Amino acid sequence: MGSRVPLRACLVALVPWLASTTQPHACGEACGAAFASRFHSDSCVLNGTRFSWDVQPHFHVSDACFGENDPSGLFYVDGVFHAMWQSHTQYVHSPPYANGDVGISLGHAVSADLVTWRQVSNALWPDAWFAAVSVYDGSVTLVDGAPQLVVAGLTLNSTTPFCFGFARPTDPTDPALEDWAWAGHVCGDGTLAPGDSPSTAWRASSGEWRFVDGFGHVYVSDDFEAWAPANGSFAAGICQDFYPVPGAPPNASLYVDAGATSYAIVRYAEGGPGDAGTKAPAPGGTVASLASVGGAPRHDFGGFYAPKSFDAGGRRLAVGWLRPEGVLGRAFDGERDHVVDGLRFKGNTQSLVREVKYEPRLGMLTYLPVAEMAGLRAGLLANASTVVVDGVEALDVPRLLANQSEIRVSFAVPAAPARLAVRVMTDDGGAGTDFYVAFEPSAEAAWTVEAGSADARRSANQTARLPLLATDATIDVLLYVDHTVVEAFFQGGRVAVATQLPLEALLPTGGNGRQGVALLAAPAATATVAVWRLASIWDDVATHGRA
Repeated sequence: MGSRVPLRACLVALVPWLASTTQPHACGEACGAAFASRFHSDSCVLNGTRFSWDVQPHFHVSDACFGENDPSGLFYVDGVFHAMWQSHTQYVHSPPYANGDVGISLGHAVSADLVTWRQVSNALWPDAWFAAVSVYDGSVTLVDGAPQLVVAGLTLNSTTPFCFGFARPTDPTDPALEDWAWAGHVCGDGTLAPGDSPSTAWRASSGEWRFVDGFGHVYVSDDFEAWAPANGSFAAGICQDFYPVPGAPPNASLYVDAGATSYAIVRYAEGGPGDAGTKAPAPGGTVASLASVGGAPRHDFGGFYAPKSFDAGGRRLAVGWLRPEGVLGRAFDGERDHVVDGLRFKGNTQSLVREVKYEPRLGMLTYLPVAEMAGLRAGLLANASTVVVDGVEALDVPRLLANQSEIRVSFAVPAAPARLAVRVMTDDGGAGTDFYVAFEPSAEAAWTVEAGSADARRSANQTARLPLLATDATIDVLLYVDHTVVEAFFQGGRVAVATQLPLEALLPTGGNGRQGVALLAAPAATATVAVWRLASIWDDVATHGRA
């Protein structure tokens, strides 16, 4: 490659209007600012009522006031974990007078230990012309230890609706980094065309910063302030995430190339300064490739979507949006919460914080809730080192306590085909939601079997192919049951399934149910089991610590 023009000069040369304050959008500063002024409100009032969820999860990060969707800024700095998400503060879905979703701001919660959390004021609002419709989504990158937020601002323009907005905390000494302010923006013309869902930036060996948006456009910068389009691009895909494979040798050039639902392990050649770099398929695992045994590289096989990941002291942590399907066939568009019989059920939440690891034997990722979740254990509800399960074995769990629980079950590997399951939120008749493994023995070193969740009362179920290894001594099922949602993890996180519980199982509507736990095996199998009641992550579950 020849001599390179400095990025600042290149940017202004390619996009001359960036040097001035005038903008080429159909709706510029005047009408954009006027439109945005309608939506700036932190009153935490919905339909005249404050903090009015009747049933909501207790140990999932979520918005105390409003509906929500994608994670939009996750980071760890100065001993504090930060989670941001799209908060539906003044939400109108696909209105006729704008592109996309109107009135989204960024919710924000903080934690010092991943055990207790506090929701603080929303970080950003659609109060600037370049985000006049919504602060659509974004990511945080630590630059010299300081968090820099890059968001896709949704504008009124119909042809190039997105701008990139840059924001920083106004008081770096505040551990919660509660207040943020716009620090600049970049909008598009025929050359530079910002898309949605800008990723967390990664750094090339030259020190150059790079990030990718949902259109697959890659942008480069020497200083994280002046940005130019890269030479080359990635494939388009919403909610992209791109980061080194956790635990891989630094010289392996292995990266996780992730999208909203799936990922790939790739070899990344970064190229020279100003280049997007190129990706090539990475070899499979040391025992087998995931594809060769019929597996699929999915973050989750249930209602888990658009995860963002971040580095936390050498661990790769990720959070997704839980957007399970509606209960009992009731209309649910994936972004609004349920109002049934006058009661408000919060199903939309952020997922548990999951640690992402690399399984080299299968060349795949695993996802498990962080070890800090053990700090929420408030009491043992059931514990057995050996249970013989023949058919259905109801556990002696106190009534109405397992709706907020951690359940760990390990079945001995059967010698013959068997259906092994854990049933949760059971009613007095024994019905509940099953998380199962349809085991089939094999002489192969690696193979897959069906696993997933099933409930006859629910409008849809989830299935996956669960990879097994000949060295596996047990079939492991880990469940986190949190009132309206369940997150399930099989075989140490090789498969994850997030799902919503049917309405009959929920309090107060489901108040006549036992909300118990049962083990199922056909034919008979032995298992170990432990069930804990979990505490809430909030000091006040109604307000999440908000005033």
